[in-house]
Amino acid sequence: MWEKANGKDGEAKSEDEEEVSLYDTINVLIAHGHNKDEILKNYSKEEITMFYEKCVKLDMRNNANFIENVIISVGGAFGGGKQVEKLLAKMRDV
Repeated sequence: MWEKANGKDGEAKSEDEEEVSLYDTINVLIAHGHNKDEILKNYSKEEITMFYEKCVKLDMRNNANFIENVIISVGGAFGGGKQVEKLLAKMRDV
């Protein structure tokens, strides 16, 4: 009935993507304020996928901001500043 959220036939589109179950997808949407009954009764598969991807992108941007604030707060004590900057840029560009 339901294919994985990423890719055809339950396979991720690329190495950077993970397979996601419908259960996990719905839990993410609920955590972002969507109503379970509305998701199950009114959302199309495409809408569920779109909203899920937007929620994940928002979470990644928020996580990148948090990581950056932690690094700034401790004055770069963790080292590898350039590697961290690349990772943060990737998290924000998704």
